[in-house]
Amino acid sequence: MAFCIIGSYAIRLSMMDVLVMLILGVIGYIMEKNDFPVAPLILGLILGPLMEIYFMMTARKALGDPLIFVSRPLSMVIIALIIITWMSPLISKILRKIRQ
Repeated sequence: MAFCIIGSYAIRLSMMDVLVMLILGVIGYIMEKNDFPVAPLILGLILGPLMEIYFMMTARKALGDPLIFVSRPLSMVIIALIIITWMSPLISKILRKIRQ
């Protein structure tokens, strides 16, 4: 615990970072005890600001045109895979009903 506090303070010499670390540690502990996955929370906290920055850069470069995100074949494939992944529980439930 001491190394976590020292490490979070040493990054920017800010007690706010220590407070954020403690609060997120408590949230992570509660999530772990209630069988919620902690990895998506960590990924969101780390990658969220980067995604926002690059999204805004792309939107500015495209002059606000949202079609820039689906104009390339690779981006369309990735979006299709995301939609299929999100819909897979619904699809499997429908397939189970059809089999019965």
